[in-house]
Amino acid sequence: MKAVYIGAGLDLAPLDLPINDFIYIDSQPFSEHGTIAYTDQEVRCTKKTRFRNLFSRPRFLKMLEEQMSEKGYKIIKRTGDFIVFKNTKKIKYYYSCSFPEFVEDGLLDELKTCDTIIACGFNPDPVILDYIKPRPLFIGNNNTSYEGDALFGVLRENPGLVRSYLNMDTMDILSFFKYKDIV
Repeated sequence: MKAVYIGAGLDLAPLDLPINDFIYIDSQPFSEHGTIAYTDQEVRCTKKTRFRNLFSRPRFLKMLEEQMSEKGYKIIKRTGDFIVFKNTKKIKYYYSCSFPEFVEDGLLDELKTCDTIIACGFNPDPVILDYIKPRPLFIGNNNTSYEGDALFGVLRENPGLVRSYLNMDTMDILSFFKYKDIV
């Protein structure tokens, strides 16, 4: 299994799941709000025009590295777009990467190998379903708002798009999608 976690932040709880390969994606440290930047007025940026702004989290990467180190993970590769951490599991963390706005070919190729979506704390854009393997496992929790037209809204209307749902809070796997069990 290979999981993608969009809006992962510093959430390392999924590393306790029986999954060995992860792609984490977050718009931090650039911004907590995707492509939205704030200077003297709000602006939207592209990946090529990113700049330091008041929504940035400059300590984010240092905190990520410290927390991964505490869990026994070592950095085995670092680029301007991602960091690869390895222990018994591998985490490729794409940072300052707003999804789907900043997705490029390398990340697209990685996503094609994923069969699991983690959505805990953030309800991602449903376009993720176009990038990963069909009928993924959906991992969520009871602490995330799944309202609106984002990914979960699409899944609520089309439950057959996922093979099952894992509730991380209870570790229950639902064989069919039951909205009332997870909100």
